[in-house]
Amino acid sequence: MKAPVVGNLYVSNVTHKSFSVSWNGTESGFEGFILEVIDTSWLKEPVELNVSHNTMSYDIKGLEPSTDYIAYLYGVMKGRRTHAISTVATTGISSSFIYSIMSYDI
Repeated sequence: MKAPVVGNLYVSNVTHKSFSVSWNGTESGFEGFILEVIDTSWLKEPVELNVSHNTMSYDIKGLEPSTDYIAYLYGVMKGRRTHAISTVATTGISSSFIYSIMSYDI
């Protein structure tokens, strides 16, 4: 019997402190999901989140501005992780940084 596969992973709603990930195409049979978020510079510890089996999106908050992140999504079946799918997201520039740049233009 072939193990279920997690579908595609998408990024949306990007701000300077957060982004959302959503996935589709998942087959039934998952007990849940594990969402792992890592900044590509490894400045912070990776964050691992347990996500319910009937959830298809998650808002990732409390991130650093102007930072590249990789989000990995694993399905969980019989207590074990499936192969991960991943996507990359870059948080936006904070509004205070934009304001300070604009102040110098005056």
